[in-house]
Amino acid sequence: MENQDYKQEYKEYKNMEPNFEDRFQERRRRHMQKYGRPNNVLGGLVLVAIGVIYLLNQIDSALIPDYIFKWYTLLIAVGLFVGAKHNFRGGGWIIPILIGTYFLMINNSILPAEFQRYAVPTGIILLGVFVMIRSKRNKEFYDCVTESVSDEDVIDITNVFGGSKRTVLSKNFKGGKISSVFGGVDLNLTQADFEGTIYMDIENVFGGTKLLVPANWEVKVETVSVFGGVNDKRPIMPASDAPSKILIIKGTCVFGGIDIKSY
Repeated sequence: MENQDYKQEYKEYKNMEPNFEDRFQERRRRHMQKYGRPNNVLGGLVLVAIGVIYLLNQIDSALIPDYIFKWYTLLIAVGLFVGAKHNFRGGGWIIPILIGTYFLMINNSILPAEFQRYAVPTGIILLGVFVMIRSKRNKEFYDCVTESVSDEDVIDITNVFGGSKRTVLSKNFKGGKISSVFGGVDLNLTQADFEGTIYMDIENVFGGTKLLVPANWEVKVETVSVFGGVNDKRPIMPASDAPSKILIIKGTCVFGGIDIKSY
């Protein structure tokens, strides 16, 4: 992911070149602007596909199989959507696909009865193994995603069928990435600080993210929502001619949402 690449680059070179900090921030801003655009395209394509399928069904219901409109087919579509957003890296997108595929095959009598007896317990075992591997990897590289306090300049939080709370203490905060699939994240940024413009990429699929930000930050939302949205609960503040701290939120909410608060 691009945030991880920038984190590694920042650690390797910030003490080796003069004025690296300013050039790093400018390059990161251009990179996020460049690669943030496909989010809108992909979200638009999803809406177009849904509209076309629905239109065809209205014209002639025989054109579209009944299972297309079932909840388990939606799970498969969500998994593919999230996987495409992340170039099919990580493993969170696989879970809704597996669950949806299982119930799709069950309801269409594709799986033999003998297999059905062992499918659910086997799936639970595999899910447990996945959670353990994910937790071990996050602990090694990110000091464990379940930690309540972090001084990392760049955050990377992934929750699948779970939740976490994080308080960021960094005074040189660079932003980061949050992914929630059937889970949630509470992120407290009231003790964090930065100058200029930073970016956060938030992906919610049947999940939610709550952000608590300082009142003097300007927050711009550039997310794509499919049956989801962003709820900005911050009090209205007087507009500033030249805000010194701008947080830009990009990403996608599919049957999920983002709550933004400040005190």
